[in-house]
Amino acid sequence: MKESKISKEIYKLLIDNSPDFIFILQDNKIVFANEKLKKTFNFYPEKREQQLNIFKYIHPEDREIILKNMNLRLKGEKIPPYELRLKTAKGKEIIVKVHSKLITYNNRPAIMGALEDITEMKNMEKEIISLSKQLSLIHISEPTRPLYISYAVFCLK
Repeated sequence: MKESKISKEIYKLLIDNSPDFIFILQDNKIVFANEKLKKTFNFYPEKREQQLNIFKYIHPEDREIILKNMNLRLKGEKIPPYELRLKTAKGKEIIVKVHSKLITYNNRPAIMGALEDITEMKNMEKEIISLSKQLSLIHISEPTRPLYISYAVFCLK
């Protein structure tokens, strides 16, 4: 019995200190959320009146893909990780990679998932593409001049 209590405490520590948003979704509502998800989206599913309707936070253009993937997941199909845009409680748009799995929660099907915030990585990708285009324009405008690319260009941030 003591080991079981210790295991539960360790799992709770792991989940609540995860850098990812961890949740359980049932009937289009989040019924469990880790601390990071609670703070970022400012809600607490343990308060019955505040069970979160996830579509409020999903970018309108991404709602169709999430509905499709949720339905496929609930039918037992495997869904590879995919990207999604969300809006936090403070109105900031973030990009997440969705990792999810079908589970049974309270004797009913549910989706357990983790959302990995990839916003910074996506912003860096855009910056690299922009710099790459600028460098190619410089090279095109002066093709006979040797092109020297400093390592520092890629370490701007």
